[in-house]
Amino acid sequence: MGRARAADCTDSASIRTAATTAIAQATNTIGVALARSGQLDAARERIERSLATAQDLGLLDVACRAYANLGVVYSSVEPKRAIDVSLKGLDIASQIGAASLQSYIYANLAAAYCALTERCDTEGLEAANAAAALDRELGQLDHLAVPLVVIAQIHQCRGELTKAEATYREALALAEKIGEPQLILPCYDGLATIHLDRGDRARAEELMERARQLCERSGLDPDTLLLLPFLC
Repeated sequence: MGRARAADCTDSASIRTAATTAIAQATNTIGVALARSGQLDAARERIERSLATAQDLGLLDVACRAYANLGVVYSSVEPKRAIDVSLKGLDIASQIGAASLQSYIYANLAAAYCALTERCDTEGLEAANAAAALDRELGQLDHLAVPLVVIAQIHQCRGELTKAEATYREALALAEKIGEPQLILPCYDGLATIHLDRGDRARAEELMERARQLCERSGLDPDTLLLLPFLC
């Protein structure tokens, strides 16, 4: 009888843990959906709730995903915390061997370093290259365009137009294949600017028109793009 009760207790604990894990993941997913719709405060609350639950139960994979998403959301609502939570997430991802999440977090860090610090040329480029290398290694072509866009933007800011153009074109080919407007648009904009810098106004205007049509078709406002790199 004692063994049966112990087994029942173990089974009940496992069921409760599994149920709580599912709820924490679902709460995170709801936060991602809210962020994509522009409801950032609500998104932050949901993802923070998911993180708290994960930490209470020691669910490192769930916590890692929450940290990755908070790095994106905080970059808009609490910029000073964006890099900190991304680094925490990267540490956990390294501990548990979550290479896919490491790629997302490296891309998040690259964007945060470039947007929020003066370390874009150093830590920003290093993080973006790390994300791209992981994506190539894992075959994550649907995410590879994200760090490639960041890398292209860094090269462009440095005046390295040949490198920037090649990287934008690689990112654009991937973005068009997966049909993601939020990745296609920065490629169009970046390439258009490069052609303007080279004096090719006709080609630049063609790309700017493509960007305008893309925004019109997809309902994107280029001044309010939030999700590069993407939430996971």
